[in-house]
Formats: sequence, C-alpha cells, structure tokens
Amino acid sequence: MNFQELLKASWWFGLRPGPVQSNIGEGILIGLPALCVVLAVVAGVIYAQQGKAPMVKKISGSLIRFGLTMGILGFLLVFFRTQEIPFLAMRIWWVLWVVGLIAWKIVLLRRSLAIPGQLEVRKKRQDEFLKYLPH
Repeated sequence: MNFQELLKASWWFGLRPGPVQSNIGEGILIGLPALCVVLAVVAGVIYAQQGKAPMVKKISGSLIRFGLTMGILGFLLVFFRTQEIPFLAMRIWWVLWVVGLIAWKIVLLRRSLAIPGQLEVRKKRQDEFLKYLPH
C-alpha cells in the first residue's frame, strides 16, 4: 500500500472504497466489533453473577451498553463494506467509529474510577440523614 494515499481526501471519502486488500485488514475489520460483543457478553455474565453490588452493577451495565452498541455498529460497517454500498462503505465511517470507541472507553474508564468515591460520599450523606430519623 502506498502511504501517500492516506493523505488524500479522495481515499478517505471515496464512495466505493473497494475490497480490503489484505487478510490482516479483514481480520481487524471483523475482530474489533467481535471483541466489543465478547466484552458485552463477559460484562453480562459478571452482571448476572454479581449484580447486587452497586459498583459492579453500574460498571458492568455500562460495559454491556458499550460493547453491544459498538459491536453492532462495527458489524453494520463490515456489512456495508462487503456489500460495497455507496456512501455507507466509506473509510471515514471506520475512523469515526474508532474515535467514538476510544472516546466512549475513556468516559467509561473515568466513570469507573469515580464510582467508588461517589458511592462513599453517597453513603456518608445517607448516614448523616438517617442519623436524625427515629428508628
């Protein structure tokens, strides 16, 4: 592959990008959405087994939504690419999908690191509130 083509807008926005030129490329195109779906299934199993803990429930619920959404969108992009549907098979959709994947993952990581602290603060507030109620 000529890497000079990556700098041309016509390569990214071409309506008919053609087939993937390598087996590695096909593996990546199918592997990333499959990995997202596997992540959702694993998070679903964790949610089913340990769903009573609020922290685990929130994090695994977020991972389920993340994995299913990005997996389905990724497989739709694979379908559009293999069927060579104009406009929907453009390479720029893959770039936007990966950017969305990374951004959502960063948000999930930040939220999962913040949840334990939030739960502690919420527990303190609840204890302060319940302290003044009759038992």
